[in-house]
Amino acid sequence: MRTFVLKDTFDVENFELQTAELHEALKQISAWVHKVTPPNELSASVRFAHHILTIMTNYLPAFKHYGACSLSHSGWVYKMMHFNLCLLLLCDYQGGINKKDSWYSERVFKAWVRLYLWKRKLKNQTDVPGDVKYLYETEITKAEQGIAFLTSQLPDMEPWDDSEFLLLSRIE
Repeated sequence: MRTFVLKDTFDVENFELQTAELHEALKQISAWVHKVTPPNELSASVRFAHHILTIMTNYLPAFKHYGACSLSHSGWVYKMMHFNLCLLLLCDYQGGINKKDSWYSERVFKAWVRLYLWKRKLKNQTDVPGDVKYLYETEITKAEQGIAFLTSQLPDMEPWDDSEFLLLSRIE
């Protein structure tokens, strides 16, 4: 499923073509895993794969709409949905932070910085339609929850908060 989340976009067409096959494959894998003893680790992997597939499937109509939408600032909604999928890709196959990636803490920190800057950009915009702003803020909340989940798994670190960006806001 990682192959559908590209650098700056979500491969809507290919995902849409393969969604039914992915659901069927996960259904078959699930049935097989339930027969295996002990299924704990495999079950967690399959559940997380189902979780990601469900999120991607639920995002599909919005990606199609906001990818072709001409509303003012609608690209921000698309960008935040893509960002949330990228946060999921920081997880391993069991849903925890992927510690096999030696740069995992830096990636989480960069995501946190990016989210902070995007939140500030939206606040500075005056002509954002209400529905776009609402959807954008909803996606920001999801991203904040995702980053909080990821930071809670970083070794010897406290979760970050916006107060630590006082220096950044002075620089801007």
